[in-house]
Amino acid sequence: MIYKNISIAATGLLAGIVLYVLTAIPLLYALLAFCLMLPACAFIIYRDLKWKELPVIISFLSLFILGMSVGYMRLHYAMLPSQTDLFSYIDAKSKQISVEGVVVNDPVLRTNVETELLLSVKKVFDLKTDNWVKVNPVTVLVKIDKTDTAVSTFFETLSDTEISGMSLQIAAVFVLAEPPLNPGEFDYLNYMQRNNISAFFGCGSSDVRFIGRNDYWSFSGVASILKDSFIQTFRRTIPSPESRMVSSVLLGTRRSLDNAEYNGRKIQDIFTYSGVTTFINSSGLHIVILSLLLYTLFFALGFKTEHLAPGIITLLLLFTLLSGARPSTLQAFMVTAIAIAVFSYLDYNIRKSAIIGLSVTAITLLLYNPFILFSYSFMLTFGSVFILVAVTPPVMRWLNMLHGFTLIFFTLYYGLLVFVLNIDAQFFIQKDYLILVFGLAWIIIRISRLLNNRFPVMWSISFSSFPTPIKALIAFSFVFQIGIQIPLSAWYTGLFPTSSLITLVVTIPVIGMVLIIGTITGVAGLIPVIGHWVALPFGASTYLFSRLLLIIADTGSTILQSPTLPKPDLVWIAGYYSLLFILLYSFLTLPYIKAIFFRINNRLNTLIIRALPVFAGAAIIVTPMLINVTRSEKELTMILYHADKRSPVSIITEKGEAGLVIPPTESFNTNAISTGLRSEQGTAISTVFTSQVNSQVLSDIQTLAKTGFKPSLLLLPKHLSEEVQNEPDNGIATAYVSFYNFSPMTKMSFAPRGDEENFMHLQIFDHKIMLVHTLETGEMSDDSAFLASAELSDLSLLVLPEIETAEEFENARKLIARTDASSLVITNGQSKYSIALLNDPSVQKMSTYLTSRSGALFCNISENSLKIDTLFNIRKRKEVIIRSFLQ
Repeated sequence: MIYKNISIAATGLLAGIVLYVLTAIPLLYALLAFCLMLPACAFIIYRDLKWKELPVIISFLSLFILGMSVGYMRLHYAMLPSQTDLFSYIDAKSKQISVEGVVVNDPVLRTNVETELLLSVKKVFDLKTDNWVKVNPVTVLVKIDKTDTAVSTFFETLSDTEISGMSLQIAAVFVLAEPPLNPGEFDYLNYMQRNNISAFFGCGSSDVRFIGRNDYWSFSGVASILKDSFIQTFRRTIPSPESRMVSSVLLGTRRSLDNAEYNGRKIQDIFTYSGVTTFINSSGLHIVILSLLLYTLFFALGFKTEHLAPGIITLLLLFTLLSGARPSTLQAFMVTAIAIAVFSYLDYNIRKSAIIGLSVTAITLLLYNPFILFSYSFMLTFGSVFILVAVTPPVMRWLNMLHGFTLIFFTLYYGLLVFVLNIDAQFFIQKDYLILVFGLAWIIIRISRLLNNRFPVMWSISFSSFPTPIKALIAFSFVFQIGIQIPLSAWYTGLFPTSSLITLVVTIPVIGMVLIIGTITGVAGLIPVIGHWVALPFGASTYLFSRLLLIIADTGSTILQSPTLPKPDLVWIAGYYSLLFILLYSFLTLPYIKAIFFRINNRLNTLIIRALPVFAGAAIIVTPMLINVTRSEKELTMILYHADKRSPVSIITEKGEAGLVIPPTESFNTNAISTGLRSEQGTAISTVFTSQVNSQVLSDIQTLAKTGFKPSLLLLPKHLSEEVQNEPDNGIATAYVSFYNFSPMTKMSFAPRGDEENFMHLQIFDHKIMLVHTLETGEMSDDSAFLASAELSDLSLLVLPEIETAEEFENARKLIARTDASSLVITNGQSKYSIALLNDPSVQKMSTYLTSRSGALFCNISENSLKIDTLFNIRKRKEVIIRSFLQ
């Protein structure tokens, strides 16, 4: 059957691409598998055309292995260096090059003074002939810094979505893309590989010159013009910030909500914490919702199924154009258009038609660009449609089984989970707590069934008796939560929007109305002369629904918090979905399991079958409790991050909490801290340990709080309590101490009074670590106060800041001479004095490590060992240029 064979081939293709990422199988084996399976697959297709099916196992193995070998080979050849003559035009000394091309896709605004463009280069300036030379089109990434400080509007133009499709001339400098050195740092190498980008250039905004727009009649040109027209219509007919919201929801404009606020909060934060962001970014859901609405409308008007397809596909194509033809929208359109055609003309049901649409689209896109498999848009679009198709039927089946006390207890249990999750997401991340959640669910099901049998009058209350629209809405929101919201929020945002568990049932229909009426508003605005007046009443309706969406999102995200989640890996994602499908489709396997027990028909087996659920539930509850009671810390991870000339230190425990040590500094890299914590499975910062506090440090701590890492305690040197009249007003408890036991295995202590600015001590297990913040303490004599107050004996690790002067070099030598530390770290040790110190005979007995300006060092500390590694070495050792696609 077409449905079976296409889906198997697409699955094999996906598996082959992932296999290449995770393994190093020689290409010869993939070629051999392809040659062996090709005749078998040709025979299978021939038999299918004759409507004579072969056994499922033969079709599955043949098509799956063929697809896997094709995917393996396709990604292998995509990984080969791109062949382009662009590099021959780069000046050898200055690394400068002048290019001309067309902007591809929307720009990415990294900061207020830095934006990035994808440029399809078509011409290059040849310095030898002093002429522009045509080259084969090649895509390059251009990072543009804001240099026109006097006239900032030009940089704003370069950062606006309207720049897409514009022809530019750029005088740039070739930049060598390097792998990230801090956890969570943007990986340009992988980004360039995924998007088939050949080079990375940098320039200032003053080095860019407009040529014009020449793609008016292309697909992307028409989409851009319609998109701009929609935006102007929204601005004229809908007040701000609701007009920006409609542009973001309907058109996906990234910068629409920049600096837009509601009730003193940024709307972007409101949408992120309420879960609306994940939903509105899922263009696959937009297309699915619109297709269902259009199908229902046409069917109600009396159109036959075979007559619906052309009209629905045409309107969906129009919506794709109007929304700017984003990659995610184009992918969703392909899936939906194929599914509608198959459903209308090949006599397949909706579920099989959707799977055929997904499979054909996946095969087409992955053969063109296999790296798209790891892109956010692909996973969000295909994942949302697939989850709706695969998860909705079993979820609806389980929900229909809720009646009487089962329905009541399930509702209460759901509310309890939301309450616990709002307190701490850690309960749902650790395995023992997760087992406890399922154990309680098991017990509740058993108790509710007993009560239903005891009070049969309650059977009349059931989920299946609810009106169909309400049942569909609840099922859809539940499927979206467990299939998309939970894993993708953990992976991409690090925050779980707890409020979406309650408010999504209401926000889904509101977003649907914003999509429909917003589209009508934009289309009405296209009418010449009177378009503004025609669109005005529809704009008013769109405004009301947008304001309602904003009120719901703001209220929900205010009442319910968004706890921080760690960065899951591929194993966690695979395990999550495997467990999800096993639980949801358990009704297919339970009859076979029961049949095995009943093969021996005696009372003993009958008793076991009846008692097994009770014993299983009790064991599931007791086991995690025992695990949690007997748990002990076996290893801690200390990460050294660069911050100016000094390095804050993050200590991660097995439970996900972190203690943050900040040296006396003006500011620190909050993004590196938050992303690094998540990458090391950290979910909270319990304490901040610093010897100096200023307005900027307090502001950085508040920035950490906005990312979900709000410290509960700020620790300052004890003597500061005599000098500080009022405690810092930052919403965090403040204490004045000399030392603090962060965990039973970790002690953090300040230097003695007068030297707090100079160094701190850490003791992790039995390993003593000294963090030197500054070497600018004057000349160190043998009886200097600095050396006298420092505990330099039995050190396992000595951490020094960057050495920039001869005086600091001499002070570092004297400090090292007085210590017997086995390891030495110099943060950002790139200066000539730092290098000279590493070559000094006094440090030859020590293991030495350096970090770059954006680097990080990982210190894995257990009772018996202290191992240090850099993120660069970790990536190099794991060949992570490919594998970090999945990190």
